[in-house]
Order: sequence, then structure tokens, then C-alpha cells
Amino acid sequence: MKDLDKSQLVELSDDENRGESAVDFSDANDAATARVLEQIEAASEEIDGYLRSAYSLPFTEVPERIKQICKDIAIYNLYKRRQRTDMPESLTSIYKARIAELKDIQKGVISLGVESSQTDSSEFHINKTGADKIFTKDVLGKF
Repeated sequence: MKDLDKSQLVELSDDENRGESAVDFSDANDAATARVLEQIEAASEEIDGYLRSAYSLPFTEVPERIKQICKDIAIYNLYKRRQRTDMPESLTSIYKARIAELKDIQKGVISLGVESSQTDSSEFHINKTGADKIFTKDVLGKF
């Protein structure tokens, strides 16, 4: 993750306290790497929760804006695992701003530049005809 340097990532993910020289973020089997990937996945799921109603997911090509939002949320999640009760205010502010941005993307206030899956909600189609009526005027007139 380029938005944090290795020492910060180690501090946030090395639960075994092996140290910076022992953690290998290029190894998917490394426990610290697994923790980082877990938080990236959690951030992706959170983003998908907001965008699922507005876009067909997964994107064929992920917009750069979504990548940055995912990084920011993943960093927030990594800090939250370690400093839940003492979160830096700057990270909390960034997280809240990203969630607000996702809500605006969901509403269509912000465009990602990709095709939306939203349809005109004022139009709907039915498969019933007048012949399908059970309670016609003739039947109701008898009562």
C-alpha cells in the first residue's frame, strides 16, 4: 500500500511483533500481509454496499476515485484494529468524508464516468391484461 510506508504498515499489522525486517508484504502467506489484505477486502465490501444499487458490480475497470476511497477506508480499518479507542482525528475525518462521497456517488451527485445500472424509476412494466381481472364490474355488481 503506497499511502503508508512499510514501517507504518508493520506497526498496524504485525501482531506477532516480528519487526520490519521479518515482515514480507510481497508474501501473501505472511500473517501481516493477510491482515492488510483482510482490511482492503473489508473496505471493498463497504464500498460495494454503497454502489451496488447504482452500478453493475464488479466494475470491468475500477475507477481511480474508487481505488483512492478504498485505500483511505483500508487505512482507517488498519488503524481501527490497533487504536480503536484512540483513533487519530484526521483519519476519522477522512473516513467520514469518503463515506459521504460514496453516498453522493450512490445518489448520482458525483459521477464515476462509468455506466450506471440505474433505470428510470418512474417507468414500470406489468404482465397483466384486462382479461386477468378477477373482480370485474359484473362480479362486483352482484353484491
